[in-house]
Amino acid sequence: MSLRQQAVHGVKWQFVEILGRQLIGFVVFTWLTRLLDPTSFGLMGLISVYIAFAAMLAEQGIATALVQRRDLAPEHLNAAFWLTVALAVGLAALTVLVAPGLALLFHEPQLTSLLRWASPLLVLNALPIIQGSLLTRTFAFRTLALRTLLANVFGGAIGLVLARYGFGPWALVIQQLTASLVSALVMWFSEPWRPAFRFSLTHLRDLLSVSGSVFAVTFLWFLSSRFEQFVIGRGNGVATLGYYTTGGKLPDMAKTAIYQPLNAIALPLLARLQQDASRTCSALYTAMSLNAVVAFAVYIGLASIAQDVVPLLFGEQWGPSAPLLQLLAIYGLCQGLNAYSHPALVAQGVGREYVTVQVIHATGVVLLSLATVSLGLLWMLAALSANMLFATFLCSRLLQRRIGLSLLRYFGACVAPAVAAAAMFAVTQLITHSDILQRSWLKVSIEIISGAVTYLSVVTLLSPHLLRQLWTTIVAARSDSRAVTG
Repeated sequence: MSLRQQAVHGVKWQFVEILGRQLIGFVVFTWLTRLLDPTSFGLMGLISVYIAFAAMLAEQGIATALVQRRDLAPEHLNAAFWLTVALAVGLAALTVLVAPGLALLFHEPQLTSLLRWASPLLVLNALPIIQGSLLTRTFAFRTLALRTLLANVFGGAIGLVLARYGFGPWALVIQQLTASLVSALVMWFSEPWRPAFRFSLTHLRDLLSVSGSVFAVTFLWFLSSRFEQFVIGRGNGVATLGYYTTGGKLPDMAKTAIYQPLNAIALPLLARLQQDASRTCSALYTAMSLNAVVAFAVYIGLASIAQDVVPLLFGEQWGPSAPLLQLLAIYGLCQGLNAYSHPALVAQGVGREYVTVQVIHATGVVLLSLATVSLGLLWMLAALSANMLFATFLCSRLLQRRIGLSLLRYFGACVAPAVAAAAMFAVTQLITHSDILQRSWLKVSIEIISGAVTYLSVVTLLSPHLLRQLWTTIVAARSDSRAVTG
């Protein structure tokens, strides 16, 4: 199987995984919003931020190092496993100790017991890390898709039952524990590798030479992408954070659907091309072109229909989430424009300059979040969007210096989609604010259809080759997929 066919095969199964997870997750989340209050989602938002941060400390960038390394010995795998599990166990124990302090910080007594019961998530997430890396290296995304779908089905079912019977935020915690347990079991039964009771410091150093830089970048990226939730929860209360996380649900789903399938194979694919700057540039030009056509349509489309779709989906009580969805959609678009810089720079070998860029970006997020939280979420998200665009420019400059990326060609693909998205938003808002139709799914359908027609018409007029390129890529992907499965 050629490299191209492996990539297409991986993307296909990533789309299967994403589609299944999004459908299951969306149905479960929508149902949960009608059973739980904003405070429950706000508490779970804080727990998720903490667990994700602690899990990152336990993982140390090891998974990426295992995927990036050309030659792996059994000693590499054993060292990575025992280090990760030991750190996860230690951090889970630490979580039990610090939970009361965090509850006091956020003035939420419930947080103590909730966080303590959520601490096993760290160990459950660490146990299958080697299996996941090995499956990713071999493009075994079918198994990874099965893992995700089963975890979401079982976790979602448990969460809904418990929410229905009045367990409140406990339903969300137990939902995550169930999903992580199922995920770990599937991974261990799917990949035959098992750890041996050996630990090699020499082989661990081989991995840490890469994972250390990856961890630094990941830590900074985590800080830049999740810190504002911490500030909102602390400064505005967990109920406001609940509205915020609900408003971000659709943009997050869009980000996952658009970027995760390609990002999952981007690192192993670009790692194999790391010695060929010309082919790497060509891959990035294609990625940005397709990215721009899809991302502007999806994110600005979400912002266009937010005022009508949020109350219809989640209920009238979630009305304050509608303007937040609009702001978060724009912020998501700004993040999306930088989606492929990270795997491209990691594949080239993360350097000090890239870490410096991430430090600048993360510092901006921290300072801007703290400075604007008292002014309102509008000012905060506007500042964070501007900071994200600045980081995107810096990352692209690094790629220009390393592999000769043309910034004009790279970002030029965004011009036509941006103009088309502005026209789409204007047309959709005329319908949204019209008194002819009451809020209903019929009205949302008219908004979507009118917006889509406007967007496609303007893109076709300004830059028809972008749509042809998208269609050609889809046809080629289907052809390669048939070749793989045939």
